[in-house]
Amino acid sequence: MKSLIGLNLFFIFFFSIHATKTYGLYKAKHVDSISSPDSKIILEIVSSEKGELKYLVRKKNTVMIIDTSSLGIKSKEFVFVDYLSVVKVEKRNGIEKLTMPYGPAKNSYEPFNELNVFLENPHKERIHVIFRIFNDGVAFRYLIPSQGKTEFISITEEKTEFNFEKEYTCWGMRGYTRDFEGFQSVFTTNTLGIDTLTSMPVTILLNNEVCISLLEADLHDYAGMNLKNNTLKKNSIVGVLTPRKNDPEVAVFSTLPLKSPWRVIQIAESSVKLIESTIVLRLNPPPDSTADFSWVKPGKCCWTWYAGGPTLKIKEEGFNGLNNKSVKKYIDFTHQMKFQYFIIDAGWSKGHEHDSMARKRVELTNVINTLSIPKLADYCAKKNIGLGLWCNYASVKDNPDKVFKLFRDWGVKVVKVDFFSADDQQTVNDVVKIVKAAADNQLLVDLHSVYKPTGLSRTYPNLLTIEGVMGMEYNKWIKVTPEHNVILPFTRMLVGPMDYTPGSFNNVPDSVFIPKEIGTMTACTRAHQLAMYVVYESYLQMLSDPPSRVLNKPGAEFLKNLPTDWDETLGLMGKPGEYIVLARRKDEHWYVGIMNNSSHRKISLNLSDYFVGKYDITIYKDDVVSKNFNSIITESFPSESRKNVEIELLGSGGSVLVLKKKGQN
Repeated sequence: MKSLIGLNLFFIFFFSIHATKTYGLYKAKHVDSISSPDSKIILEIVSSEKGELKYLVRKKNTVMIIDTSSLGIKSKEFVFVDYLSVVKVEKRNGIEKLTMPYGPAKNSYEPFNELNVFLENPHKERIHVIFRIFNDGVAFRYLIPSQGKTEFISITEEKTEFNFEKEYTCWGMRGYTRDFEGFQSVFTTNTLGIDTLTSMPVTILLNNEVCISLLEADLHDYAGMNLKNNTLKKNSIVGVLTPRKNDPEVAVFSTLPLKSPWRVIQIAESSVKLIESTIVLRLNPPPDSTADFSWVKPGKCCWTWYAGGPTLKIKEEGFNGLNNKSVKKYIDFTHQMKFQYFIIDAGWSKGHEHDSMARKRVELTNVINTLSIPKLADYCAKKNIGLGLWCNYASVKDNPDKVFKLFRDWGVKVVKVDFFSADDQQTVNDVVKIVKAAADNQLLVDLHSVYKPTGLSRTYPNLLTIEGVMGMEYNKWIKVTPEHNVILPFTRMLVGPMDYTPGSFNNVPDSVFIPKEIGTMTACTRAHQLAMYVVYESYLQMLSDPPSRVLNKPGAEFLKNLPTDWDETLGLMGKPGEYIVLARRKDEHWYVGIMNNSSHRKISLNLSDYFVGKYDITIYKDDVVSKNFNSIITESFPSESRKNVEIELLGSGGSVLVLKKKGQN
């Protein structure tokens, strides 16, 4: 009798695990499943009839987030795509603690559940796929362990899919650019393109209750991933690894064992709620336990290039060239604005005196004759300002520690490294090497012309901001649209700080906008620009326009007193490409940034829905009567005097609300 019971239990177990069922559009065998800590997201792992490992993600058993999608890796040495056998499955749970020195992730705890699937191919070669699920998303990565005598692996492609039940609306940067500075636009899950690549993040609206974004985290010693449509099926997105420069048939060459980056599906109830997540940081390793980053301080920054290019000749400012006198005058302006940092951009090193030379490799020890970097660093220090220097990737990549030691000896506090212009494995490794070398020399970092963030600032908090975006400088050559500006918070900004370089005080209507390199215009209102300082996350936040355009002008006093480091973020309302209302808290005070596209709009806010207590409120808003884009209307009142706040926005307009907690300084 006991043997019969045991046999029956075996058959029940066998067929519950191995019986073929239909999952989404495919027949497959159940392997295992796991749910988020709050049980609202379910991840299911299945194996196809050909032994392909697949996954699907559902929300509360009702919404199919990711339909049954394939996983796998191909290399010159191994194939982990089909005919894979599940050796075992392990589960665990944990809590990811974030202790960043700045931002909303200063001290947060997020629980997760994890599932590790151990697989082998017919040659007994092994691969693991690790799935981790939080309340705000699902992540997975490949782990290829040591394989006996084989020490190296040459990965040619990933077989990573993101399949969808039907066609959905998407936003992102469609069309690969080497500097990752393309327009953000709207498309669908079926129109990313086959012959072109789309950079991550890609944000996808599934319905009124679920919005997701496809991201990448913990990119180390691996190729960056971009996306395109699958040629074999509709509404299917596949990952494409950037090939190595010295061997285009290979994307990743490495010793074993090897871990891929995390492939992330961020999940929220709406597009604006995606912004509250810290999932990308959570999926990166913390700093070394012996590292001390107490010296890292975020702040606001003036810089030279936007206003005056590499020559800094602006007659109306009294700048007659990139020399000690002009730079000291710019430092004085930085001090007047109560900013913490000032960057001398391209032009200070011999060989980089003109923009056409900016990508050229030079010896950074050779400073132009009109500047003394140590004297300027000392001048900054006396005003409690940290001096920053620009340099390009080509000039620093071979020996960043040597270059940064020199900068530190000069008294420099910030390094801005430009023109990486790739996300292949070698460039990725150089980014990590450069940021680490900067940390070793106590230098803060701003990276430009570089791929999107993947959470490196958790491991190296001295990495305060990253460009990887078509920012305000592009108004020198084309018009950066307000639609682009109000897609960015829902896409690029999801993965980390974004150096858009705001701060234009030359604001004009679209009808009179003209691209030009000096005296650059922006086709948005002054209030739209001010709102960027609240909406756009950057821990080295720039002010781009020169002194005469800013001092004593509407909005200047606001910028002097605005925090850069935030304690909490709330997405209140918005839609990509249309508008955004985002709140950030510093201590007991709240700042609400509102940015609008080119359509006239009215926003109604019931402040008691979001903020508890009594506040003194100041609103900075568009001048909807005169329609003067450089004008700001300011209004102040106590919170208890109004239940609803109605704000009218011009097309390309914006607004900022400052809520000062009563009884608090």
